[in-house]
Amino acid sequence: GGRSACSSAWNATSSSRRWAGSSRAASRGLMPKNAASKRSTSSSRPAARAWIAEQRYGGAEKDAEVLERYLPAAALAAMPLAAVRPPHVAAFVAYLGTLPSRRGGTLAARTVRNVYDIVRRAFAAAEFAGEVPVTPCRLPRGKLPKLADKDPEFRAGAVYTRAEVRALCTDPCVIAPRRALYALLFFTGARIGEASVLRWRHIDNAREPLGALLVARAATQDGRGEKGTKTGIGR
Repeated sequence: GGRSACSSAWNATSSSRRWAGSSRAASRGLMPKNAASKRSTSSSRPAARAWIAEQRYGGAEKDAEVLERYLPAAALAAMPLAAVRPPHVAAFVAYLGTLPSRRGGTLAARTVRNVYDIVRRAFAAAEFAGEVPVTPCRLPRGKLPKLADKDPEFRAGAVYTRAEVRALCTDPCVIAPRRALYALLFFTGARIGEASVLRWRHIDNAREPLGALLVARAATQDGRGEKGTKTGIGR
């Protein structure tokens, strides 16, 4: 979201042309009649709520919670969809960067970008449905925070020692199913969502020298179904 480069200033003339072009398209039957005004007078918050309520992808429930946590108090929430422009979205992103984090300090860049991405997808759906002629989520380079760990020293220490791995895989204090799962994760490099949907058919004992394990599917975020792996490539 927000990766495409565009002019740093929202040109009022070109914006008007886009809006006029969409109106002409609607009048010619290229869009459903009245589609552009269907929810354009609705404010962003109820429109975003309506959009997320219709989603069925894995993680939609979590995204709905994120919207409820960060959108209502923002100025963007009360604005009619049709009135929102890129500077308003940029102001929303800046506002997110000032909010306190549950872990101390302000929200991490990754969190800010995740919230923005949900809003971006909601506006993209509104544009597709003809509720707005052009999505306002067209931010120029530099308006989104750069992805970076909040604590730059965290990852260096976020590594299991050999003793910890041995304990997790062999200590009787850990129940047997968990020991088997931990061993699978540590020795194959599979992600937890990938390991949780493995079946016996994915094991190839005929492969030399130690056999092979096919990882081609992963659990959805809600744990209720399956999807492709994060890279989309089996291994």
